[in-house]
Amino acid sequence: MMKRSITATFEIVTPMFLGGADQQVNRIRETSIKGALTFWWRALNYAGFVKKAKGNKVAALNKMQEKEQELFGGPKGQGIFLLKIIRQPEGSGRRKGDRLFEAGSQIVGPGARYMGYGLMGAIGDSAGVLERPCIVNGKFEVRLIYKQSRIVQMNGIIQALKLFGLLGGLGSRVRRGWGSVALVNLTNSVSENSTSWRASKCKTEFSEQLRDVFSDPEFGVELTQSGVDWPVTAFAAQSRCFVTVSEKPNALKTLNEIGERFQFYRAWGYSANGTREPKVNNMQSLKNFEDDHHWFKKPEFQGENPEFVPERTAFGLPHNYDVNTGVSGDGDIDRRASPLMFHIHRTNEITFAVLLLMPNQFLPTNKVRAAGTSKTYNFHRDGLPVLENFLTGSVVRRRISDASDKKGSVHKTLTQIFPPEVST
Repeated sequence: MMKRSITATFEIVTPMFLGGADQQVNRIRETSIKGALTFWWRALNYAGFVKKAKGNKVAALNKMQEKEQELFGGPKGQGIFLLKIIRQPEGSGRRKGDRLFEAGSQIVGPGARYMGYGLMGAIGDSAGVLERPCIVNGKFEVRLIYKQSRIVQMNGIIQALKLFGLLGGLGSRVRRGWGSVALVNLTNSVSENSTSWRASKCKTEFSEQLRDVFSDPEFGVELTQSGVDWPVTAFAAQSRCFVTVSEKPNALKTLNEIGERFQFYRAWGYSANGTREPKVNNMQSLKNFEDDHHWFKKPEFQGENPEFVPERTAFGLPHNYDVNTGVSGDGDIDRRASPLMFHIHRTNEITFAVLLLMPNQFLPTNKVRAAGTSKTYNFHRDGLPVLENFLTGSVVRRRISDASDKKGSVHKTLTQIFPPEVST
């Protein structure tokens, strides 16, 4: 009798920063894969639970957690499958203190270093010098062995595997394009039947494969429900996904290109303590988010906390501007991963960037505040326009800068793949 299993092969596209407390990289762990699959399963399925609960988010979350326990296992028992990594990546690695290169002797670019903040040095002699070890390339193979009686329930796991291999990755700074993986092939063996899935050969096929996940009649998600107040990161009507028009053979060059655009939009630049016009990577700064940059430097802000939450809070929390002033949430709510995710994908001999916007509940409404003030922050009112401006060129609100300035967006270099009826 044929073994009842799913076997998936993944390629490491951009360097992967893993490791435990000692930050030593020796292998990919099953728990890391299972955690990633759980994330994408939740993201894909929460909308269905909300619909069944007739909009009751708490009831939907409870039902989803029950189902998650049943499928993936947990404190109450085993799940419906056993996950094993049957092939570890055989690619090369880099140790802490090594310098990371794009190709040959070219140091990884400033955009990629910006996206890898905390993983490597950013400027000067430390540019590209690793603060942590990483796995640079290679392939790994995962096998999920499941019970005969639960075969019908594996479809949701298969869709999570696909999303992981189309949009996801592992390790630190994964939402900024590091540790990206690409699903190379997937084989599902059930009794005497066997079905296979192969990697796309171009961006058009990639887009079709991604849309196919959402069109699954049993486990797909309807991208019609509003998810602005959902307490989990999940696909909803507001979700948007783009691929870059640009294609490159080198993944780190692709990450650097999109990282430079992101940095150019978001960063104020170097101004030698205000003695010259600021520049970002030797280009004249757009001076976006002027109030954010001058949080404690402008005369009207000196000696007191400004009465607003910086707009760049939209990129995630914590986001500190000075030792005495910052942005946080009330109580134990002090962290929020960025709603804007970057992924670098490889198909055949090209790589391209995928940008995914998941604007669910940033944090509970009115729970984010500027330190020392009563001024609160609502993400969909105050933060989402900042991300939309980067992606689509829509006007971002400014307090001091010219509100009609649309520079710094990447909308002319992106193609939107869902919602599919919208194109930029």
